[in-house]
Formats: sequence, structure tokens, C-alpha cells
Amino acid sequence: MSVKIELINDEKCQLGESPFWDEISQSLYFVDIFGKTVHRYTPSTKAYAKALVGEKNVSFIIPVEGQENTFVIGYGNEIAKLIWDGVSDKIDNLETIAELKNTSEISHRFNDAKVGPTGELWAGVFIPKLGGGFTPNAGSLYALTSNNTLKTLTTGVTLSNGLVWNESTNKFYFIDSVAAEIYEFDCKDNELSNRETIFKFRDLDIEGDPDGMTIDTNGNLWIACIRGSKIIHVDPRKPNTLLRTIEMPVKQVTCVVFAGPNYEDLYVTTASIPVHNAPAPEGGWTYKITGLGVKGLPPRRLRL
Repeated sequence: MSVKIELINDEKCQLGESPFWDEISQSLYFVDIFGKTVHRYTPSTKAYAKALVGEKNVSFIIPVEGQENTFVIGYGNEIAKLIWDGVSDKIDNLETIAELKNTSEISHRFNDAKVGPTGELWAGVFIPKLGGGFTPNAGSLYALTSNNTLKTLTTGVTLSNGLVWNESTNKFYFIDSVAAEIYEFDCKDNELSNRETIFKFRDLDIEGDPDGMTIDTNGNLWIACIRGSKIIHVDPRKPNTLLRTIEMPVKQVTCVVFAGPNYEDLYVTTASIPVHNAPAPEGGWTYKITGLGVKGLPPRRLRL
């Protein structure tokens, strides 16, 4: 089977991100960070809905286990619980669960997040720099504990991004987009150790920077390349090993997730934000890729 890239519809985001495949509803959820909206797409009916959340950027959306129409989202410097029916253009309720306090000098922003092997939410944070950009090495990765406090897992990253686990090898993979590197950690009992850099974009002259990431059943990584017009397929067990490249029709490729009844489809979010000082490129649509010949793993809902 040959690889096929399809546009799911003509709905456009400023910064589409953090797609989550919901096995129960067989729907794709994702966010538009700058649009401050949450989105839902159901492939079987092609139904599409989006809702405005509020005044802060929305960085991820993950369904809550056992609670209908309930999600956790990244909401600026907060992790919040959201009630939304996935159909209307308005949310029903928004409640703060945990918060990183901002000051006049430091403004925390949650970014990518997923639920880990023990059921806790892991969420990355970056610190915007006054005047634009990111404060170097000021970002962190947190776990939301059972009493809704935030536990620091690792520090010293500039732009916390894609995160996945290989549970069969007890490895955790994490991206710093500004450093353009992928890190591997030993992961046991929600503790990280032995950080190693296993993939460097600059060593291989790969255009763009790593953004969102997912893992297949073979233990290989699939990484969206923002500013790079591509998705790369990487073997993390062999440093700097690029297996293949999927060229995309837009510049700003932001995140990927395996989806569908058998987790054989790869959904891809993109953005229409400017590249440095150049005009904003075409993009912001969501795509479906088939024919890759691999499968992904079901994501976890969050237990609250």
C-alpha cells in the first residue's frame, strides 16, 4: 500500500496541536493554541465542531476517564477541567485543577501533555522571553499528582514538547524544540534518570525543529517537524538514526497521533503562523495519512 495524505476538511487553525484519538467515541480531539479553541472531528460522519474556551492559550485536550464530556486542558499557566459536549460552539464549564503562579517577570505556559503509564498527566512548560522567543533552559516537565499538585520531573529545557513512553523498555522520550533534540530517559515509578540525547536535528541537517511526537508498536518515533514541511520516522535505540521521511504539503507541521479502529492512520495537525519574519505560510489544516504499514498504541484518558 502506498502512502496517502488526505486533507480532512477545510477548517483552518492558527496553531493546531496536541491531537488525541478517543477510542470510545472514535473521534479526534485537538486544539488551536492561539485560536484558544478545542476541536473534535469524527471520521465516520465527518462531523466537525469547535468551541472557544476563554482568553488564554489552550495547549492540549485529554478526555477524563469515566466522566462524560469532561476533559483536562492546558490553559495558559493552568491545568483545567473542561466540560464540553463536543458538538456545540460553547463550553459548559471551566475549572482550574492546578496552576503555576505567574509574576511580573515570569509567565509560565503549559505546552504538550500526555497521560503516562501510571495514569498521571505529564505536562511540559516553557517560559516566554520578554520581547519574544523563549527563556533558555527555563522550561520544565511536571506530573500532576493524585492530590492535584505539580511534581517536577526534569528541568533545563527551553521549549518542552513531544513526549512518549516505551513501556516494554521503561524508556521515556522528550523533545526540546529550540535545542532541536530528542532525549531518552530511564523511567521507573514516575522517576526519570540517565538523560541522553539520542537524536539531533542539526547533526543531520534536518530542516525545521522537532515538535509533537508519537510512538508505534515497533518502538520507533514519529516526529512532526515545524518549519520543516515533514514528518520523520526515527529509531531511538540507535543514535541519530533516521528511518524515513514523509513530506507534507505545508511548512508548519506541529503534531502527530495514530488513530482509527486499528491505530493504522496517522493524523497530523499543522499551523498557519509566520516563520520568523516571513509572511505566514499556507497551513493550519489537519491531515490523515494512510498506508504507512505500522500501527500505534491507544492513548490513555486521565483518571481524576
